[in-house]
Amino acid sequence: MHPDTTRTLNRVNGIIAGSFGFIANIILIAFILRSNTKAFRKVFLQVAIIDLIFLLVTAAAEPIIMFVEGSELVVQNGYFRHIAQPYSNYMISAWIFGMYFSISSISVQFVYRYLILCRKMKPSALTFMGLLTGPFLVSLGISLIFVFGYAVTPDDEKYATELLKDILVETGETHVFAASVSRKGSTVIIVICGYVMCVITSTYVIIIFCVIKIRATLKKAQTTMSKETRQLQNQLSWTFGMQALSPLVVSFGPLGYLAYTIMIQGTAFWSMMWFTTGFSWVPFTNAMLTLCFVGEFRQKLMFFRKFRSHVSSSNTATLATVIP
Repeated sequence: MHPDTTRTLNRVNGIIAGSFGFIANIILIAFILRSNTKAFRKVFLQVAIIDLIFLLVTAAAEPIIMFVEGSELVVQNGYFRHIAQPYSNYMISAWIFGMYFSISSISVQFVYRYLILCRKMKPSALTFMGLLTGPFLVSLGISLIFVFGYAVTPDDEKYATELLKDILVETGETHVFAASVSRKGSTVIIVICGYVMCVITSTYVIIIFCVIKIRATLKKAQTTMSKETRQLQNQLSWTFGMQALSPLVVSFGPLGYLAYTIMIQGTAFWSMMWFTTGFSWVPFTNAMLTLCFVGEFRQKLMFFRKFRSHVSSSNTATLATVIP
């Protein structure tokens, strides 16, 4: 595929995914602020706000990550793709922070629900912020590895251009504006890959533990819960579960393949394109899952649909009256 086509498709995907994600999360936040489900309002807001921040960083950077002959290279494809170093590397590091904060903070909603249902606690806003400290710090650690371990020198840009000249050098350009580079054989690649796998594994171990405990608690309390409470808890289980599943599909698999590529010092371009493309849709997916699975939000969406249908019917009736 021609480099111009590759980059254009990546940008188009970013624009569509970003626009859909922004609109869906703004609608979700508006519904949350008017919600009657006060106990879990913090959780819904947390996911929506983190996703919005990640969307903004992604829109600015539009990263393309790839492995070529054992070297990891990151190229910006957004509006700031020609920005000078070290600022280009800082932008990619900010995107890395946003992405892994989005992944690792998913466990917070499960822990929060576990504390309410299983420990009979009423976590304060300070406690909730404390739960976010762990994901924040591990994500900061990953981004700092990128800042110091993937810094780009003039020689690195020449090296990146030589590897990517047939893949990503656009018409009218003579070289690749590499944002982050880690060459073949670098221990930084192995360290960050191991670190990331540990972070994701730990996140989902926490999630699985909380799910098991929550299911056991809900099973015991079935006879004492009202129908409305059972419905709400069922909706929360589906929403949180699907939100945890979507980043897992587009992160854990590619990262496993990434580790294999590092070991054999191979090339992974299109698979990594799929990774970044897929993850750009996670904020939209998270928002739509919440809007569709939580009954209160779904009813509000249906109200807009019915209202639009009513307006359309009224307009048709008016036209029929005016034009017999």
